Amino acid sequence: MKNLSFTFVCVAAFIIFSCSTEATYTVEIIDGVRTVHNIKPVYEGDSKISLEFVRQIGELDGDDENLQFFVPSVIDFDID
Repeated sequence: MKNLSFTFVCVAAFIIFSCSTEATYTVEIIDGVRTVHNIKPVYEGDSKISLEFVRQIGELDGDDENLQFFVPSVIDFDID
């Protein structure tokens, strides 16, 4: 009986908390395509991630076949 009560409380809490959040987006169907418009970010303040370009390996349509990769699965590097 205790397990059933605990399960009920957990499910009820999940439903209450998942339904009480403020929507940060709207959904619109345009020509059969579902489009999501973001109203505001989920978090406030500075961005949690950033991207930094480090190095380019190879070329998309290059002439040198030694610089071409097709679906690389492992890349390794050293200090140099």
